[in-house]
Amino acid sequence: MTLRHMRIFLAVCQQGGVTAAARAMYMAQPSVSQALRELEDYYGVRLFDRMGGRLHLTDTGRLFRTYASHITQLFDELEQSMKNGDQAGLLRVGASITTGNVLLPRCVEDFGRQRPGIRVQAVVDSTGSLEARILDNTLDLAMVEGPVHSPNILQDAFLEDTLALMCGPSHPLAGRETLSLQDLAGEDFLLRERDSAVRASFDSLMELAGLRITPLWQSASTQALVRGVERGLGISLFPCHLVRVELEQGRLLRLPLPPVRRQFSLIYHKNKFLTPAAQVFMAVCRECAKTLAAEGGE
Repeated sequence: MTLRHMRIFLAVCQQGGVTAAARAMYMAQPSVSQALRELEDYYGVRLFDRMGGRLHLTDTGRLFRTYASHITQLFDELEQSMKNGDQAGLLRVGASITTGNVLLPRCVEDFGRQRPGIRVQAVVDSTGSLEARILDNTLDLAMVEGPVHSPNILQDAFLEDTLALMCGPSHPLAGRETLSLQDLAGEDFLLRERDSAVRASFDSLMELAGLRITPLWQSASTQALVRGVERGLGISLFPCHLVRVELEQGRLLRLPLPPVRRQFSLIYHKNKFLTPAAQVFMAVCRECAKTLAAEGGE
């Protein structure tokens, strides 16, 4: 079993079949099929189920894909480091919605000053999606809010985040000095999608209060929700870091209810070799977090 076998296997996974993989790798289709047979014979396992003329990864195949992805990427990083001394290349970074808005741009800018030869390829998505990308080794590291669930991912907290229930200045609850969560029953809510970390925090908060909430709006765009809440269309739970300007300008108001505390974290696969560039980027993230905290972000 060689690195070539792993690359062929990964190409079949990525391209969705032998024919497409052969075309992408400029190989003959029988050579790709033979490499897959050699892999399965070598380990005595079945990596794909062949059904209806299509290949479907088995559980063993998915496990092999995880290891093969990390091994080939590690080899590529070795080649890059030996040839370029870690002064050129690509760093693949993920950020959840909040960290992508409040931290990612300044982190990439500061990192670029320290490692000008390295390009940062960024993905902004939900924490759940970023966790999956870390496991598939399509990201080197990510900044997220809230917990991750895989035991194969390491999580390094670097900044505290505050979530607060907010409304617009024209909302009927604006200006109330006291409220309980039960006072929110029957109110309209504008919320993030279900797999987001903010939505998970909101659902937990409502569950503890014994409330069942059906959102009036549900969106993957926090800015769409912010604009809706500003106009008095409902209530939402927002990260204070993310809407600091709107709070300072009075376009959003915090309701007098206990906030939710959570952590921003850097996450990466436990088997991931962190290059010097990746370690510099993580250090930059921590410094940017200190700056953000010093600026008064809550």
